[in-house]
Amino acid sequence: MAVFNNVDYFKWLTVDLLGLLRCTSSADSNALSGKSSPLFSKPFTRLRSPLAFLLPALLLSSPLLAGVTDIQDAINVSGKQRMLTQKIMGSYAMLGMNFQPEKAKKRLQGSVALFDSQLADLKSFSVNDKVKSQLDAVDKLWGPLKTQMLAQPEKGKAVELSKKIDALLASSHKAVVLITKASGGAAGKIVNLSGRQRMLSQRMNSLYMLRAWGVEGFDFNTAFNKSVDDFKAAQSILEGSELTTAEIKKKIDKTKRSFTWFARSAVKQSDVYVPALVLRAADRILKNMNDATNLYANLKK
Repeated sequence: MAVFNNVDYFKWLTVDLLGLLRCTSSADSNALSGKSSPLFSKPFTRLRSPLAFLLPALLLSSPLLAGVTDIQDAINVSGKQRMLTQKIMGSYAMLGMNFQPEKAKKRLQGSVALFDSQLADLKSFSVNDKVKSQLDAVDKLWGPLKTQMLAQPEKGKAVELSKKIDALLASSHKAVVLITKASGGAAGKIVNLSGRQRMLSQRMNSLYMLRAWGVEGFDFNTAFNKSVDDFKAAQSILEGSELTTAEIKKKIDKTKRSFTWFARSAVKQSDVYVPALVLRAADRILKNMNDATNLYANLKK
């Protein structure tokens, strides 16, 4: 089993710091499945990163104290909630396999704090009764799951937790769809689609980390391949959209290059896993698609 030595990496600027700031005034603030393929082999017990991770703090480009300001912003923020479900699961797996444990812990705790505070912001922003009811449903799922995700990771519980996370993802997605429908415009739909790419970047990363951890009892290959196919299809739509400005197109082009690196890194190479490369590429995709989504959300502001 291959083991990589670590090199000095950039100092971690964690989103949990932003989340903690947002939590001090949640009312006034706003931080932030296909064919089987041989992508994976035997799990490892310890790998160290050979490369610097991108700074997840770059994900947040909206003002820290802005709150949910309008319907398109609500679509954007609710879309980030989908992404956070997958980032939480991926961080849990990273911590479970002792891969960059301090970084994984900060990533996990920061994502949980952001989900909490953003959910509070969304519930404070009035859309309609259907959205309110759906956000209450999300909250009902989130309460007990939050405690489980912050507990000491256990491989034996990973499949059960991933199913609960997927249920939270589905419920959060329903909220995004309802808010998008209430917006009634093409801009809202493109914000939703672009925002979903952020989630898929972290879903692919999460599935890779779970498989690398050696978790069994779930068809990871099928889920991974479906996420890849969904991502590719959405990128084609975004590239051809009349709402895609030259500035947004630059972000999408950067995403395409990162996705190429991601695909190469995720392919099996004997019994070696490369979580550092996969995470780095996934977070680059996330950063650029978050920038693109914010630009879409601001088109008519």
